[in-house]
Amino acid sequence: MKGDFDYEPKSKLLRQTLTEARPVTSAPVPVRQSDVQSEPLFSTVYPIYIEGQLRRKEWKQQTGNQADATYRLFIQICGDKPVGRYTRADAGQFRATAERLPSDYGKASSYKTFTPDEIIRAHEKLPDSQKQPLLTQKTIKRHFSALSAVWSEAIANGKATETSSPASNLLR
Repeated sequence: MKGDFDYEPKSKLLRQTLTEARPVTSAPVPVRQSDVQSEPLFSTVYPIYIEGQLRRKEWKQQTGNQADATYRLFIQICGDKPVGRYTRADAGQFRATAERLPSDYGKASSYKTFTPDEIIRAHEKLPDSQKQPLLTQKTIKRHFSALSAVWSEAIANGKATETSSPASNLLR
């Protein structure tokens, strides 16, 4: 599965949860400092994973760049937490937000300093003739495939556990 961003989840629960995900309007919950000390933050785990994929030549640089963008977007939407602290609600919030992002969110200079929610609001205010299409389901699946891959690696390396993270079941 490494590097396969067209991955279709086999888990019936995952497919059902992704289909039923509803927009969440609350902001990410901040993480207590004591939590941060005991478990690595996602922002420290994912660069090591990308580096390993590139070093082993399992990914090309383009795939590494795409995965990096996915992980940064995930942190912007769900917050930077210890890997085992993410939940199904975080995955649902990520999906609901990604489905509302314009396809040029990462390239348009006008969005450079915006949060994902600010990008969505700015895009919704544009006249229809100026709106870019929203992210495709193929792109959203690629994001989830990248998330699934890093979570599988974190579990395999003991940085997260199957039981400590409901997201691990969702994102596999």
